Amino acid sequence: MNFVTQILTIRSELKKGLAIFLGNFFILSVFAQTDFPNKAVKLIVPGVSGSTSDIVARVIAKQLIEQTTKTFIVENRPGASAIIGNEIVAHAQPDGYVLLLADSSFTTVPGMRKNLPYDPLRDFLPITQLLASPIIFCVRSNLGVQTLPELIRMARASPGKLNYGSGGVGVANHIYVEIFKKAAQVDINHIPFSGGVGDALKSLLGSHIDLMVSTIPTVLSQVNAGRLRALAVSTEHGHRFPSLPLVPSVGELGLDNIAVSILYGVIGPSGLPQEVVDKLYFEMIKAVKTPSLEDRFLSLGAIVVGSSPVEFSRTIRREINRWSEVTREAGITLEN
Repeated sequence: MNFVTQILTIRSELKKGLAIFLGNFFILSVFAQTDFPNKAVKLIVPGVSGSTSDIVARVIAKQLIEQTTKTFIVENRPGASAIIGNEIVAHAQPDGYVLLLADSSFTTVPGMRKNLPYDPLRDFLPITQLLASPIIFCVRSNLGVQTLPELIRMARASPGKLNYGSGGVGVANHIYVEIFKKAAQVDINHIPFSGGVGDALKSLLGSHIDLMVSTIPTVLSQVNAGRLRALAVSTEHGHRFPSLPLVPSVGELGLDNIAVSILYGVIGPSGLPQEVVDKLYFEMIKAVKTPSLEDRFLSLGAIVVGSSPVEFSRTIRREINRWSEVTREAGITLEN
């Protein structure tokens, strides 16, 4: 099943489930039994300000404030390939007042570092996957290539000459280019930026590096303004992304095997009371399904998912297994 079909199927099923969920007397009675939240809820973003995760967190927090009249605070705790922010939530009091806005680094890092200060499956309780976002290939506008095949030809003609930037060793935009390099049989140098994807983007805009891959929201305005050239989006053949109809999919360029999407979701510490999980899930789904937010996320390059805690748990387990295999084959590890 392809990327778009999977998301549309999930959305269809979730709409049915949401109708049942909203009308469920048991859930409503649970809400009546708890005053959660009665103080500020902190949403930890394990990335820098301006990152896609940060954008998602702030949009969701704003909507939650409007619909609940409660306080939701976004706190950026970047560093160590998201491990610092993840650890804060893993060791937080399981009362629902400290949550994680996780992205795909949550599922990629476990395969690259053996001694994590937490167990990604045992120490967390997934609440909902909010969004799925494909990855976009971008090059500096003055590189002299118009298409991904042209980039591949340039890289093959001058092995090791081109440089690509990432938000750090082991982050999604590092791993994905390594997958691309293997599939396209090219040699491109990796330049990791300790300041995250924002610094990599600044370097690309300044023509200090040649290319990078990123989630669409991070670079969309630069692409639309012509400051960067988009070469491909990581969707399968026949499924260009709606907000970038002129940008081909990797599938139609013969690289269907590297079609992937980045996840964004809300996760709490293990041990959250069921009534807190239920209320958080209810409010998160209500927020993300707000038509204005769905349209905004789509325009930014992300599709609303809104999965249940059980579904999100399965996704996380599946993605950890998948990326562990990928990083092992690519030889990518993180120092302890």
